[in-house]
Amino acid sequence: MSKLQLEIDAIMRSREKVIGNIAWFPTQVYYYARESSQSWIHNICEVGYGAGHSAILYLSVNGKANLYSFDIFANLPAQRSFRNTRALTLPKTYQSLTLSLIARTPDFANRFQKIAGDSNVTLPAFVKENPQLKCDFISIDGSHVPPQPYFDILNLRPLAHNRTIVVLDDMHSNLMRNDFDRAITSKLLIQYECLTPEYRTDMRFASYTTSIKVFCAARYV
Repeated sequence: MSKLQLEIDAIMRSREKVIGNIAWFPTQVYYYARESSQSWIHNICEVGYGAGHSAILYLSVNGKANLYSFDIFANLPAQRSFRNTRALTLPKTYQSLTLSLIARTPDFANRFQKIAGDSNVTLPAFVKENPQLKCDFISIDGSHVPPQPYFDILNLRPLAHNRTIVVLDDMHSNLMRNDFDRAITSKLLIQYECLTPEYRTDMRFASYTTSIKVFCAARYV
């Protein structure tokens, strides 16, 4: 991820435009790396590619796992984040950088599949086209606008098995937490822990200091 950030810095020339990502918090990086690198993890599925930091992490720490990444991957203009006006989302620019890095790294490219489009459409289609495929590790960090987080949880259910690890980011957001609670009440998920990283932002990756962060781990019922 350090190599990736150096490329972003060289091209963007300003940390003010860095999309928030898990690299900002060392504890979250360690947790995701530890869970996704276990020997029995062969397929990783993520909803929400973001800037691509998590994708690079998964491909790096688990050299045998395939990564299926679901995202709009849209050619969108710069727009303000709905949660924080200091963080700009520039999907085209950031995603092109990380996708390029993956493409020119053979070991990554051979294990990475980009699934572009609305996850309400692409997830059911992927399930239908790959009836035998199961995800051992699932990351849910797509749209934060309800009820989309709940829909992503619901649509990923057919891809899970009884040991699948599910991680959900930004649970300090009431919007995200409410949809997570809805999934628990609906008996889709069982929460087994939520963590607040240390109050330290890794400034090698971040554009500003922040201390509010919660991520959770769960399993499908």
